[in-house]
Amino acid sequence: VGWHFVRDLSHTTSMIIHMKAGEDFSLLDCQAGADYLQQNVSVDVDIIFGLFIDKELTNEIEILVITNQYDDATSIKTSDKPNKPA
Repeated sequence: VGWHFVRDLSHTTSMIIHMKAGEDFSLLDCQAGADYLQQNVSVDVDIIFGLFIDKELTNEIEILVITNQYDDATSIKTSDKPNKPA
C-alpha cells in the first residue's frame, strides 16, 4: 500500500481518521494505516478513529482524515480592549 499526504501533519494536535473498506479489508490492514498516520504526527496528538465496512467495496479503501493544523508562525492575538463600533 502506498501512502502520501498533501500536507505536513507534524503540527497537528488532534485528528479524526475514518476508514471505509470492503469485507476483504483486515484489521491488520486497518492497524497498518492508523500506525502510518500516527508516525507522521506528534506523540501527544489526540486521535479519534472509526472504521465502516461497506459490502459494495472490494479491494478498495477510502480514508478521510480531518485535522486541525497550527503552524508555528501562526499566532492568535487577543486584546482586553472592546471593539469600536463601525
